[in-house]
Amino acid sequence: MEWKNGPFTLSDDRDRLDMDYVYESLQRAYWSSGRPRHIVEESFKNSLCFGLYCGDRQIGFTRIVGDKVVFSWFCDVWVDAEFRGQGLGQWMMRRIMEHPDVVRTRQVLVTRDAQTFYEKVGFERRELLVKPAKRDYP
Repeated sequence: MEWKNGPFTLSDDRDRLDMDYVYESLQRAYWSSGRPRHIVEESFKNSLCFGLYCGDRQIGFTRIVGDKVVFSWFCDVWVDAEFRGQGLGQWMMRRIMEHPDVVRTRQVLVTRDAQTFYEKVGFERRELLVKPAKRDYP
């Protein structure tokens, strides 16, 4: 699927993703810096992925882990700093939440600093328990 908003396009075509851009962006994110390249690539290969583009240039992405029926976990939500503040993050989230593989599911995410942003698109604060993964990278 593809959505347009002026010069911006949101696409669920995983083959269109620039994995160099995705990896480099995630290295700058607090939740994923230090994540090895092969882990980033495998996680995107096994997820529902969206790319945000200005013309042919990738400027953002989101990864969804889910079962298409009950549960969708929003991961790795990213918009380039130079494009923030234009409403693109909210536009991207709202379109993804309408995607047929997501719309009927319980949608969740974890963030330590963007609660207000996600509340604007319909998320609510709830209690959460997390069991950390056993792995050899941060």
